[in-house]
Amino acid sequence: MKKFNKWVTNVCVALDSIGGIVLAAIMALITVNVLLRMTGNPITGTIEWAQFLLSASVGLTIALCGLRGDHIAVNILVDKLPPKGRRVMDILINIIVLVFAVLVAWVLYGHAESMIKSGLVGMVTRVPFYPFVFLISFGFLLYAFVALNNILQIFSNDNEGGPR
Repeated sequence: MKKFNKWVTNVCVALDSIGGIVLAAIMALITVNVLLRMTGNPITGTIEWAQFLLSASVGLTIALCGLRGDHIAVNILVDKLPPKGRRVMDILINIIVLVFAVLVAWVLYGHAESMIKSGLVGMVTRVPFYPFVFLISFGFLLYAFVALNNILQIFSNDNEGGPR
């Protein structure tokens, strides 16, 4: 179980680092485009590239957000529960997240496959959409692994009271 936890953590951190590089690339792209626009030679398809790269960044970083507990949480009622009640709630919440993340990953995977068949591409750049949708699907699948890891940690008492 510790190997699984380490694997999930390492993959999340590595993908988050790549996601940060992608965000820096978006900033560079937009900055260069603004400067080139002043000379009358903007980069064609900047908005599409920014959208593609932003979706890639989300797919790469969403799992680490869940691993660190950086998502929005309202703990007003859960914090008033005794430790055993908090543990039960943490398990239930992580089961819901696990199921939701698997469903989202599955639907997005199917959507990406349909994009391949239809040949859907960006209107300006002619870049296919499907690689970015596959990447987001993979991000949600990894998020499901994070939720599973959280559940396993709660049951193994590695993290008393659950992964908060």
